Amino acid sequence: AAACEFLDIVELLLKSGADPGLRDQEGCLPEEVTGCKAISSAL
Repeated sequence: AAACEFLDIVELLLKSGADPGLRDQEGCLPEEVTGCKAISSAL
């Protein structure tokens, strides 16, 4: 479930015109729930 949510978040970020490099800078991987939650709260 985390991986699917992560992909949805990335898709939303890309659609909103966010820098694709943001994911790499944050080091957010599907396994890193905290990083993904941080991105979710940023939305």
